[in-house]
Amino acid sequence: MQKFIYLFLAVFFYFLSACEQNHVAPDPTLIIEPVPHKILGRDTIRSGNYAGLTIGSSAAETYQDLKKVNSPTSINYLNLVSNIYTDLNQLRDKLPLYHNMYFSNPEARHAGIQINFEAGKVKSIFTNEGKKLNKWPVGATNVNSVQVNDPVTIIFDKLVKIKAKPQYAKTFSEIMLLTKDPDKAYDNNMSQLPQWYFSYKLEGRKWDEVQLIFKAGKLGSINLTHFESPEK
Repeated sequence: MQKFIYLFLAVFFYFLSACEQNHVAPDPTLIIEPVPHKILGRDTIRSGNYAGLTIGSSAAETYQDLKKVNSPTSINYLNLVSNIYTDLNQLRDKLPLYHNMYFSNPEARHAGIQINFEAGKVKSIFTNEGKKLNKWPVGATNVNSVQVNDPVTIIFDKLVKIKAKPQYAKTFSEIMLLTKDPDKAYDNNMSQLPQWYFSYKLEGRKWDEVQLIFKAGKLGSINLTHFESPEK
């Protein structure tokens, strides 16, 4: 669903490009814009349930109900709003529960890093500027850097070592865990978050974007945006 999630953080930046005065531009290439998904309508549910998710349930109960959601395709990604940390030690047992992590210094977001996980290992590493890396920090030894194919279970200890170096300490000022793996255990901090959201496949080309709105740790409402995908 979010193959290159580093684009999510690009909203924090403005990229300017300029052509040199004597540069000869290549022949123009025809670019065909993708056909957008059609919005069919919107609904808000404030009582009852939707696809097995019940208004008034606790966050922990809602998370368990997600595993029972009846859909032609399973829910592989659960996006979380405002799941932000300022203390790396809080993440000791959390990283294996997520698909990715972002960390950066709010005063220099371009220097931030995104690490993506898949099948219990580091799948990819990107800078917030979109540059793909094989390891980070780039010039560090393998023992003192996070590398592609590292088991997720050893990442926390590596990050602690990296953060201890003065030149990288501020990079961990803001840490975000935004995409939960719903097949993994519940994270207790999820009860403190205002919103979760995911895509729910319906029949044919129809699907819903489902926003779960929480108040005081309970499911208060469900916002639905109904879509229809373009024909292939």
